[in-house]
Parts: sequence; structure tokens; C-alpha cells
Amino acid sequence: MINVNIADLRHRIEVGELKSIENDNGFMAEEFISKGRPYAKVEDVSYKSLYNGATENISNTTKFIIRYKKNFVNDTDLIKFKGVIYRIINVDNVDFKNIWLVIYATIVNRNIN
Repeated sequence: MINVNIADLRHRIEVGELKSIENDNGFMAEEFISKGRPYAKVEDVSYKSLYNGATENISNTTKFIIRYKKNFVNDTDLIKFKGVIYRIINVDNVDFKNIWLVIYATIVNRNIN
């Protein structure tokens, strides 16, 4: 069971993907294409709470908690939060109750507007 106060969902995130799009000069450029902008609870993850004893580097792992929405987000999507792009590691439908989605993600790029 997860305890989230509705007031904790105070951060606006964007869920989407990067696509190659031709710009005005005819060159290909990557652009973030948004699927939606849910409110989220955002917190850094401690080493012990995510991978106790794992060998993977999780120094830049962040946990996003959003309300459940069917087929909205999967592990191939990206999250944009405060100009930083995150790659989704895992999406957890807590206890399969379709109330909350807990998303674990790591930083990919810090220079996206």
C-alpha cells in the first residue's frame, strides 16, 4: 500500500518520447513529443530502498508517483521534469489496484528546454 496525500502531487511532469524531426533548415533534430502532463510526487531514491545489493549505478534515480491512467506510460517513454529528461527504468501499478503508478527513472539529458 502506498500513502500519497493529494497535496503531494504538486510537480508537473511531461511524459513523452524523443522523435527525429526535420527542422526549417532541412536537418534532422530530436524533439520531445509529449503524451501528457500529469501532476506527480517527485522524490530522489535512496540506494537501499530501490536495489538493495544491486550492482547497477542508481546515483541519479528519481521516483515519480502519478495517478493511474490506463496505457498512459510504459518503460519505453521518457519523462521531462524541470528541463531534464529521464529514462524510465520501471513502471509499477501498486498492488494492481489501478490507483497509483510509481515510476523509477534515471537522468538522460540535462540540457532540454
